[in-house]
Amino acid sequence: MFVLICEYSKFISKYLYNAIKQDTDLEPIILNSFKDLESFVAENSDKILCAILGLVLPDAPNGEAVDICIKHKVPTIVFTSIINDDIRDTLIKKGVADYVLKDSNNNLDYVVKIVKRLYKNREIKALIVDDSSVSRKFMEDILSSHNLRVFTAINSDEALSILEKNKDIKLMLIDENMPGMRGSDLVNEVRKTYTKEQMSVIGISSYSNSILTVEFLKRGANDFILKPFNKEEFCLRVMQNLEILEMFESQKIYATTDFLTGLYNRRFLFDIGEKLLENAKRNNLPISLAIIDIDNFKYINDTYGHLFGDFVLKTLSKILKERFRAGDIVARLGGDEFCIIGIMGESSYSVFDSLRQKVSSYEFKDQDVNIKITISIGVTNKLEDKVEFMLKKADKMLYESKNLGRNVVTID
Repeated sequence: MFVLICEYSKFISKYLYNAIKQDTDLEPIILNSFKDLESFVAENSDKILCAILGLVLPDAPNGEAVDICIKHKVPTIVFTSIINDDIRDTLIKKGVADYVLKDSNNNLDYVVKIVKRLYKNREIKALIVDDSSVSRKFMEDILSSHNLRVFTAINSDEALSILEKNKDIKLMLIDENMPGMRGSDLVNEVRKTYTKEQMSVIGISSYSNSILTVEFLKRGANDFILKPFNKEEFCLRVMQNLEILEMFESQKIYATTDFLTGLYNRRFLFDIGEKLLENAKRNNLPISLAIIDIDNFKYINDTYGHLFGDFVLKTLSKILKERFRAGDIVARLGGDEFCIIGIMGESSYSVFDSLRQKVSSYEFKDQDVNIKITISIGVTNKLEDKVEFMLKKADKMLYESKNLGRNVVTID
């Protein structure tokens, strides 16, 4: 997607262009005039993530650039040399995503942060629950201007129905006083399914009552905002709550994945593996567990260096991810050993031998090194109560594969 930059300062334009190009997969475009901006937006509004604009341009001295982007519903970040109450109120009324002073490089970096936030927001669903049409519209307009996908409900029953159909909602804004179930009671109901780490819930009310704030927070709200809203505070609080959710998600990823390869780690393999075995036993499913080992990996490290060895591990991990289904567990046990758990049964040999052939024919090429590798695989189809027991059986089969000369699949 495009990020438009239309600012008379060439230094600022170039700085933002380079920062966005370096830190994101987005396509920044520098436009040198209001005329160029107007033409580009009219033809490409559906392909634009956001626009970063100078409030005053040589051929648009009265904020016309902002108006044209808002007209085409392009989220807009405004650069201005000065800010006062009149300018601030004008920009807020226009519906800009944010405004930034041109007074330091830190503010330029802040703009890049906003761009990244707007990009992430495209995948985030938010649910507003408020019986006031004015409040709903106010919040919906703000969240939509920041690229969130917004749902609205007028009461708790409607909200729970929307949640049932959209289980990936990440943000809820809940008013206290509504027909039927109170907002704080709805928070309590939501927390039966979603933890604070899974969904951010913000309580809202027009009643300035510290007891109500406490009640919302005790029932599981992440935050509380008082009506009437200060638009800037509302935006900042919402975005801060989303960033905290992402921190929780990052911590979860770090706890369950291998840093080098991005595969699940040994700890997660044992945790989720036990549940898979229980499910297979309960439903009489043909589960398989395989250990995959790179043949002569020490030689690869010693000959081509550890950086190339890491490249081999990461490339093989990518192949494994692509070869197996989303419901299968693909994990790195450690070193050059990997583990797969999945529902395969009688087809397990053909599945893993096909993988073996794929790897042996693949060229592992990085800079001036280009080699082929082989893998040995040990598989067990005998269901046990513990992952540990199945790993021992698969390890014995792996040992047999090595004894048979490597580049072999052995099944018990």
